[in-house]
Amino acid sequence: MPQRHARHIASVLALSLAFVACVSGGRAGSTNQARLEVALRKLLQRTNEDAFVIIEEPSSHKFVQFAASVRDPLLLDLPMQALSKEEALRAEKLFTSLGAGGRQESTLYDRNGKAVGTQVSYQMFLGQDTEAAATVAMRIFREVYRIRPDRGEFTITEN
Repeated sequence: MPQRHARHIASVLALSLAFVACVSGGRAGSTNQARLEVALRKLLQRTNEDAFVIIEEPSSHKFVQFAASVRDPLLLDLPMQALSKEEALRAEKLFTSLGAGGRQESTLYDRNGKAVGTQVSYQMFLGQDTEAAATVAMRIFREVYRIRPDRGEFTITEN
């Protein structure tokens, strides 16, 4: 009995240390991912229709954005307007490899509901899977923008 108790304590301690290393003292990349996962979990609890989360690398201003709510699944959105030609080619390759298909077009409307333009972006629905969503976002930073997620703390904006 005491031996089983000691193993249990050792297991709890190991898990606690792993969690602390990941969330607070580990590599910035895993910290950025963990912070994004928390923000995405909160996003899925919002009731407003325009709920979003944006994660941005502050020095380059490169970003990935998400929309969701209690009624809507996570939607990753990467606007084409934010990408260079080379980044757009890498985004096409990544999204195709993830089975998300190519570019999506949607109409932009002004405050009066009048169509004023077209938004072209790469999009991917990720259901309620905040871990997968954060992982894809980190892949976009690495593979599309060629920015290492462990290079520093990213900015996360929530509404």
